[in-house]
Amino acid sequence: AAERPLILESITVEGATRTHRTTVLHHLPLREGEAVTPGEILDAVAELRASGIFESLDFRTSRGSERGRFVLHLMVTEAPGLDFRFGTGYRDLDGWYLIPAQLRMDNRLGHGEQWRLQVRLGYRIVGLEGILADPRYGDGRNAFKIMFGVYDVDHPYFIDGVEYRHS
Repeated sequence: AAERPLILESITVEGATRTHRTTVLHHLPLREGEAVTPGEILDAVAELRASGIFESLDFRTSRGSERGRFVLHLMVTEAPGLDFRFGTGYRDLDGWYLIPAQLRMDNRLGHGEQWRLQVRLGYRIVGLEGILADPRYGDGRNAFKIMFGVYDVDHPYFIDGVEYRHS
């Protein structure tokens, strides 16, 4: 049986204290006044969850002002705006490295932006890396990302059994 589309009358967001409603709508590929099917609602909510803005996200629908119309209610819990992480990584040329500290400030201003600063220490690498990204801005179809990094990497090589290191 084919899914019958209904008109999305309005979208409400409950529980967002830092995140702007327009930011939520940028990450939710549904627009008020559109005809949508239940499958499209599930897909849109899954995309909003994948944005990482919210720690948890539930939704429900209610009747609209007239037959064939409905209201979408999003109940959210925001992810912490400040996060410290630790970890490890591996690249062929650098060997194993530690990320002793990564400071993440995602959605700190409520616009879905991502700010990351991390330090890498390892067998052949020492460095600092930063990322500033806005996954969706303007009409929601544009994005930008600025990355910078400063590294010192040792590249060992051997000639006639003698090891040389080049930084």
